[in-house]
Amino acid sequence: MKKFILSVIAIIILGIVFVYVVYFKGFYINLSDKALQVNAKVYENTLQVNKNGNFESITIKGVNLPSSIAGAAATEFAIDEETYLRWFDLISQMGANVIRAYTIYDDDFYNALYEFNSSNDKPLYLLQGIQISSYANNSKNDAYSKNFYHSLKKDAIDIVDVIHGKKIITLNKQTGSGYYFKDVSPWLLGYIIGSDWNSNTIAYTNHRDYANQYKGQYFKTASNSSIFEVMLANVMDHLVKYETNKYGYQSLITFSNSTSTDPFQYETEFASQISKHTSLDPNHIVPTEQLKSGYFASYQLTQVYDDFYQHFSVEQLEELHSLSIHLPDSSIQSYFTLLNNYHTMPVIINDFGFSTSRGTDETNGPLNEKQQGEAIVSMYESIIKSGLNGAFISTWQDAWDRTTWNTSYSIETNELSNWHDIQSKHTGYGLLGFRSNEIEIDAKRDDWPEVFSTIRNENLLIDIFYDEKGLYLYISDLTNTPLNDVTIAFDLTPNSGSKVYQDKMTFQRDVDFIINLSKVSGNILVHSRYESLRANYLADISDENAYFTFPEVDDTSFVPIYNVCNTFKKDEFGNYLTPLKYETYESGKLIEGQTQKNSLADYSHSPQGIEIRIPWQLINVSNPIQHNIHNDYYRYYGIVPMHIKEFYIGGTNQNTKSLKLSKVEWKTQNISKYKEYLKDSYTIIQEYWR
Repeated sequence: MKKFILSVIAIIILGIVFVYVVYFKGFYINLSDKALQVNAKVYENTLQVNKNGNFESITIKGVNLPSSIAGAAATEFAIDEETYLRWFDLISQMGANVIRAYTIYDDDFYNALYEFNSSNDKPLYLLQGIQISSYANNSKNDAYSKNFYHSLKKDAIDIVDVIHGKKIITLNKQTGSGYYFKDVSPWLLGYIIGSDWNSNTIAYTNHRDYANQYKGQYFKTASNSSIFEVMLANVMDHLVKYETNKYGYQSLITFSNSTSTDPFQYETEFASQISKHTSLDPNHIVPTEQLKSGYFASYQLTQVYDDFYQHFSVEQLEELHSLSIHLPDSSIQSYFTLLNNYHTMPVIINDFGFSTSRGTDETNGPLNEKQQGEAIVSMYESIIKSGLNGAFISTWQDAWDRTTWNTSYSIETNELSNWHDIQSKHTGYGLLGFRSNEIEIDAKRDDWPEVFSTIRNENLLIDIFYDEKGLYLYISDLTNTPLNDVTIAFDLTPNSGSKVYQDKMTFQRDVDFIINLSKVSGNILVHSRYESLRANYLADISDENAYFTFPEVDDTSFVPIYNVCNTFKKDEFGNYLTPLKYETYESGKLIEGQTQKNSLADYSHSPQGIEIRIPWQLINVSNPIQHNIHNDYYRYYGIVPMHIKEFYIGGTNQNTKSLKLSKVEWKTQNISKYKEYLKDSYTIIQEYWR
């Protein structure tokens, strides 16, 4: 009996050791002499996948799938298997054939993909990402640091085991975790290394004293390669070698590039102004004959200037001429054609999209859901006409936890996933959105879940509600007089404001915001001292220093609200100003309409009542969960949060000379459940792709 017990214990210990070395440490016996299996490959200038033993060309109709969901950040990996299955079905019905995962997700993702593809004749292929942490990408270290290069190589090994269903990951800080026992390699299109490389890190690495050549078993570099490109070749070679030796399998592979780090060189002055100080050239990394799957180029569509070709350097133009590359103009389709003709391999766009957020960094303003779909279809057509091998729409779902360069200064980022900052462009790229209620802006109040406060002011009755998107007001006349023009006054901060609004009216309290609403147009004006754009971007849009002279706390001026844009001002001759100065867009201009017809409608006007939704950030609320607003910019030299428990509102639709404001207590609201909804863009893309 004793020998039996010892034998059982020994078997258990051996089992634990086996599981540990195989599923945790990746131990394997080299299978390099095994017949090589390839399910996706490059053939001439196309990508092909194996369908029932025959390779067929595939044009990518892709969708990027972040790991974030309303109420949880991407790093929480909170999406469950049931949700993934539902989304895969909707994505497939839309006509997509490939999805992209940015990094290793929880096992729920791969379990759902296996279940979905096992029971569908038209599977969803996977482009699997490997990316480093934001800290490593934006730190002071170069790309050969532990958190960068070594992290990429470790994750490359992990992701191969995850794809082939032989991995256990626990307590991982950077990626998902779980028991990865489902082999999804039959539907793997390939691997993509990296995402959103920091160009400063690339440039810094290229100036370090590292090897500038690499010659591996599956990849080598050209004589003119950069140090960062050498690092990428090393990582890709490492991944392919591991998958080939352990599983007898090879997959397509690429690294993520962007239009901001493309191989093309601009005139020195223009390049310095747009911070184009480094490049990544996929042509500098060359696959060897032992790579039977293939290597392709992929680009994130970030910024393409409408006159890019005019700013190419003389040397760049001569090189393109020697390659017989001639472009008719500087249109976006010409840029795609340039990418296609320049590269010696297939090219895809791995990330492009358009946001339905109210906020924007474009001078032509934001897009509604219908316009989003039309813009995506138009861009995809340009990509295909240029000869590229397809593209990935970014993204499938809205990602509330993403920040945007021109608004991130204005908000607290620690709780972004719990509310929807519709003033930030990057939170609204999804084809699927989230909401805690089904309120439509339509001049009716019957779809409000509840009313938090009601105030009677002058002859107006104002009902108040708020949710994850903003502050809602419903304004009606107590005397049943039809509403025409209405003025609403807000007092949020006790540290500044005016008791006078032009020569129109005075207030009993210092007011921070004035909202003007008519039947056809409206706007929000902010007290000059409380204008966030001036305090944070004045030097970038003019030659003034915001903190040299600034408005007094009781200044009587109210000014329009603007967003800074990603385009630059030009002089009367069409030349960019030196130094570059940003253009702006009036974000405080309000759109009248109904959200059922125009998702960007801010308010709806009827003789019986006016309904309006005011985005939190537009009125300087930095965190609606904690009830935090902006403090005085000029006292604290920037944005410092300030907690408030109440605010004050007043309104009138008469020629009131003196307006009283009423106190509104800001009650704590616990929103924990959000509903999904498909945007109008989904149907437009579905009709086009299918």
